[in-house]
Amino acid sequence: MKKIFHKTNLYITCCRPRQWMKNLLCISAFIITPVSLQGNIETLFYTTISFIFASSFIYVINDLLDIESDKEHPIKKFRPIAFGSIKITEALILSILLLFISIGSALNANNQVLYTIITYIALHLIYCFWGKNKSIADIFFIASGFILRAYAGVVSLNASPSPWFLITAGSLALFLAIQKRKSELIRVSKKNVEVNLTRKVLLSYNEKFLDNIEMLSLNSGFISYMLWASGPQLNGANTSNMLITCPILLMGIFRYQLISQKSKDGILIGESPTRILFNDKGIQLILFTLIIMSWFIIRLT
Repeated sequence: MKKIFHKTNLYITCCRPRQWMKNLLCISAFIITPVSLQGNIETLFYTTISFIFASSFIYVINDLLDIESDKEHPIKKFRPIAFGSIKITEALILSILLLFISIGSALNANNQVLYTIITYIALHLIYCFWGKNKSIADIFFIASGFILRAYAGVVSLNASPSPWFLITAGSLALFLAIQKRKSELIRVSKKNVEVNLTRKVLLSYNEKFLDNIEMLSLNSGFISYMLWASGPQLNGANTSNMLITCPILLMGIFRYQLISQKSKDGILIGESPTRILFNDKGIQLILFTLIIMSWFIIRLT
């Protein structure tokens, strides 16, 4: 029994449950869309579950492809596949199971969610096999996942997504991806680690370039959020009162930038956005405040 429990725990670890937080972006659609949960909660549930299992499928495939490079990473080398705790054949079976559950969950949502999840899986398979080694393309592949999550959440509620909301999600996702690459680049530069053994795409980047495109993505994300918050006259939120939340979002961005370059356990915190979310009380407080404010503003105006 103990052995079964241990093996199950390893399989769950392969799915990277901490990364499932990203899929809550699907649920964010309900927070910023003035619709009732009645008749929508089941579809929204299946949509979120579908993305959880689809992203886990991609993580397993990616770990299978990155076994050698993960062994050279101070944290990733302890992942079950890279460490050898999970055999390759076991990981392949797990990935197939995750894929079937994801597609099945999307089928229980609606056709638009199904098409979105298929697009997500296709794009991220391309990322795993090709895109992650191509500069610029790699961060856009990562950002596409957040846009598709946001889109799926809205269409699961039978609502029309605001283009400004999708651009905001994509731009801020680009910011997180750029921060991740910058943190990786700083780590390997400081420790004189062979880039080819960690992440080949880092050979194409330098800190100055990443700083420049980071600011561009931030400007794009914050401006598009303000346009969305300006209200229905700009095809945004249902009330311009959402502009009140702009300083909260800006505070969250500043806080993230402040702590992302701090080092912990041999790596920069910016390499793992979910690590920041789980460990930084400042980010947690800002995010909670933004969610509560948005909920009340959308529902009461």
